[in-house]
Amino acid sequence: MMPGLSFSAWVNQQLVGCLFTSVAKLERGQELIIEILVIENHYRNQGIGTKLMQLAEKIATGEKLVGIRLLSNPRLRSHRWYHSFGLKSSGWVELVKTFPSADN
Repeated sequence: MMPGLSFSAWVNQQLVGCLFTSVAKLERGQELIIEILVIENHYRNQGIGTKLMQLAEKIATGEKLVGIRLLSNPRLRSHRWYHSFGLKSSGWVELVKTFPSADN
C-alpha cells in the first residue's frame, strides 16, 4: 500500500498551505484520503488549493487508486469548492461522541 504523503505551498519563503494524505483500503479498493488541506486566509482564492487538489488527483490516478475521499462540513464554503473537483456526498455520516471537559 502506498504511504501517506504531505505537500506544502510556499510564497516568498512563507508556508501558505499544506496537504496531508493517507491511503485506505475501502469497499471499492484503495483510495487517497485527504486528511488535511489548509490554505492561510490571506492566500485563499489564488489557486493554491486548486493546485494541491490537482496534485492529489494526479497522485491518485498515477497510483491507480480508485478515488479520493475526505470529510467536509456542508456549512463551510470549502464544501461547495470540493464539489467543483467532482467530489460527491458518499452517503456516509460522521458519528461523534463528546466527553465533558477535563476542567469540570
